[in-house]
Amino acid sequence: MTTDDQAMLHYLEREHRVPTERAAMQVGGSEFGIDGFHFDPERRNLYLFQFRSSASYQAFKPSIQTLVDSGMEAIFFSAGKVGAKDAFLRQLHSVLNENRSIIDQVCFRFVFKGDPEEAEKSQILAKYREELENKKYLVDQFFNGRDVGLIVEFRSATGRVGSFQAATHSSTFDVHLENPLEVQTSAGERMHLGLMRLADLNQMHSALGSKFFDHNIRYGLGESEAVNRAISKALRSIIIDKADDPSTFAFNHNGITLYAERMEQVAGGGWRITAPRLLNGAQTVTTLASFKAANEGASGFSKKSYEAIQVLCKVITKAEQKFVTRVTINNNRQNPVEPWNLHANDDIQLELQDKFKDELGIYYERQENAFDQLGAEDLEEYGIQETKAIQMLKLTQTFLLTDGNISRASSMRAVFEDDRAYENVFRRTRLRADARHILICYKVQFRLRKLISEIMERGENKYAFVSRARNLLWALLAQGLLNHEDIESIAEKHGRSLAVSNEYVELLTYLATARVRMLLSDLLEDRDYVEKEAVAFDEVLSQYGLKQEEAYRYSVSSAKALGPMQFTNRRGNGTYSLVVRRCPGARLDPVFESGATNLLNAMKAAVCLLDLELAGMREDIRVAYRANPAVLGIFPVAAYNGGPRNVAKLYRVLTRMKVTLDELSRPGVQLAGAAVTCPCVWKAEGTDVRPVAIPRYNNENRWYIEKYQSIVSLFESTAPDTALVPLSAGVSE
Repeated sequence: MTTDDQAMLHYLEREHRVPTERAAMQVGGSEFGIDGFHFDPERRNLYLFQFRSSASYQAFKPSIQTLVDSGMEAIFFSAGKVGAKDAFLRQLHSVLNENRSIIDQVCFRFVFKGDPEEAEKSQILAKYREELENKKYLVDQFFNGRDVGLIVEFRSATGRVGSFQAATHSSTFDVHLENPLEVQTSAGERMHLGLMRLADLNQMHSALGSKFFDHNIRYGLGESEAVNRAISKALRSIIIDKADDPSTFAFNHNGITLYAERMEQVAGGGWRITAPRLLNGAQTVTTLASFKAANEGASGFSKKSYEAIQVLCKVITKAEQKFVTRVTINNNRQNPVEPWNLHANDDIQLELQDKFKDELGIYYERQENAFDQLGAEDLEEYGIQETKAIQMLKLTQTFLLTDGNISRASSMRAVFEDDRAYENVFRRTRLRADARHILICYKVQFRLRKLISEIMERGENKYAFVSRARNLLWALLAQGLLNHEDIESIAEKHGRSLAVSNEYVELLTYLATARVRMLLSDLLEDRDYVEKEAVAFDEVLSQYGLKQEEAYRYSVSSAKALGPMQFTNRRGNGTYSLVVRRCPGARLDPVFESGATNLLNAMKAAVCLLDLELAGMREDIRVAYRANPAVLGIFPVAAYNGGPRNVAKLYRVLTRMKVTLDELSRPGVQLAGAAVTCPCVWKAEGTDVRPVAIPRYNNENRWYIEKYQSIVSLFESTAPDTALVPLSAGVSE
């Protein structure tokens, strides 16, 4: 028996006074999405429980999904059948069948150690809860149409109760659908196509409210949109001016699309729709509601004309979510539909909405125009404190740029149209990231124009290209923030609100002018850039963005070093062959050409080479490196081009410079009037540090050391035992 099962057992004993022996027979059923059940003959209630020994409502997500996908059918549809293989299910079926005539309510209770009110506000649980309530028709079928209520509630194990929600009916609507045509695919999806009254659509909207749009990709676009003005004009012409016949509306309208749990014909020739959701037609429905509210009381309003208006309607049933999404995509062409709109209702988007609400009290606008539809009371009810929202597109760019995918940040369509790219950007590890860290990177965009101006003031001609490299600047500043030694303090001060304080701007200005600008200065010294200027940026971004994992296939130096880490072969005696032989546990690709150009394989090989080179250094260097890897990283840098020989040379040079290993320090600021010509190392003297020029022992090595120190100055590690932090630190686990 699992921990949750034991807790469920004790809960039944304590809350419902069920004897231990009987309670043991009522615990189980996790494969059906429940953990236990109890029938109370006095209250005439059947209780179905999920119990979690967690304070987080997130723990319910997998089991509720199981309950919706297969559990409800296994419990209620199969209850009338004999011979369930599962002992727990047989026991539950027995209780259901024995008490079929006296059960008045089916109560789903989700019990955990957290706050039920927080669970009530969750967007992802609201979706699952609605899907559960939409399965009430299975309950109705089992009880032969008898009025049996269905209640869903979240409870604390301590007894605290959230607001329960009763689905006293299955959200069923009797509608007129004129001579519908039925179409069925080979996979079983069904569509009924016919003319439906606008009045019936308005009834659904009035009863369901915002739930009616839950499967839609966006809210109504507002009365100012051309399409909505045209709909309003057509309604006025028919209902108030009586200039057009009601039948003309269907001729001039593209139609609407619904998804429903069930669609069945009833006595009298009408149709009954269970749990309808609008896939296409939000503009028609919202414009109709606004028009009716504004004009229904007017003397010229013709109720007869209003009730006579019909529109072409498709009702989809028996379909999986992916099929419904595809239908939604292909039926939303009247107003321009962007690919990101089509992902608005993905589970990961709902979970991100919960994350920002729970951790920051900020609304995440996954559906276009949703935030504008919310009033102050709505925001308070949702637990939102901010008056601004995080936008889906800008959040996508934030994730891309902190991951280093600079080129993709300018190609939003490609990200949302490519399933692999989308799933990588919105991977589930984002949910475990610190929301404050995400927000401080997200807010950089609000001051990019000012920061570009600050950099250009240091050399308008020299840094003119920065105005065309906004995303590059955003990415570098984000990494400067995430790798700042005071990241926690910065996150706490500036990562809980979308407001941009003067202190935050000053921090960004410092990073832009003192850190990022120095990296850009190094770039300007690159011969290719000097010759090609901004074209070099495009070439680099194209190399990464278009070729992706193949980006390094043709990266070959004049010395025939290959790939991102510039490994050599030398007929089987180069650095790559060395690490393949010496590090069998890394399972490196033994073929030089493919192994050295594959980014992941090459990085593993580089780690192996670093380990081998450190192992071959003097003991005092190794000890110093373990104590201060960011600063002593100059020795692995020396080994990068020349191996142990250059490490020994650097050690001797430092000895001649009278700089000991424990005196080496991070770079500081050169004093005016006492500048030292670099490349140099920095020597600690008491509480001060000063630069010491490196004598010419190997010119290429000297400049490698200088470049390394410049990079570390910008991306300084927050972890004491690592030299560098991964590029995506802070916005993904």
